[in-house]
Amino acid sequence: MIDHFPDDTILAAASVPLRVSCLDEARSLTAGDRNRTYGDPVENMAHTASIVNAWTGLNLTARQIAQVYIAGKLARSQTSPLHRDSYVDVMAYRGIEFECAAAEVSDTSACGGEISI
Repeated sequence: MIDHFPDDTILAAASVPLRVSCLDEARSLTAGDRNRTYGDPVENMAHTASIVNAWTGLNLTARQIAQVYIAGKLARSQTSPLHRDSYVDVMAYRGIEFECAAAEVSDTSACGGEISI
């Protein structure tokens, strides 16, 4: 038998559902190592958007960049459906996308624009 989830051997004996383990890992990565390495994720997505926009002439937002990252992970999960990292990263990117959306609403509110949630 092939062990598709070698890191989950301990979890098999635990009562924690796999989805919770993945969410915990996503939280740990975005609030820990990756946050320390890359800085604030909303600012990072905004910086990435400015680079992409300069290259392409588009006007993508930080939230849309997070959605592009999610799309990449979804494509990878089609090729490798048992690769845990893709699922963990999508969970993290969805949280980052939500933070980007909240920042956009906050920016719109500060400018006196309408907010639709």
